[in-house]
Amino acid sequence: MIMEVLGHSSIRVTMDIYTFVRLDSQRSAFDRVGKALRGTATIRTMTTARPVSL
Repeated sequence: MIMEVLGHSSIRVTMDIYTFVRLDSQRSAFDRVGKALRGTATIRTMTTARPVSL
């Protein structure tokens, strides 16, 4: 099982960690969509970050 490979003591530990990561990723995605809809989005590349009007 994944929990054994990761060294977690129970499946609950694994689920708690990865459920939190998933929710955090979803929240970040919703924030980016909201900024895009408000016209305050920023495009980030490896060398620049600049405001974008949509």
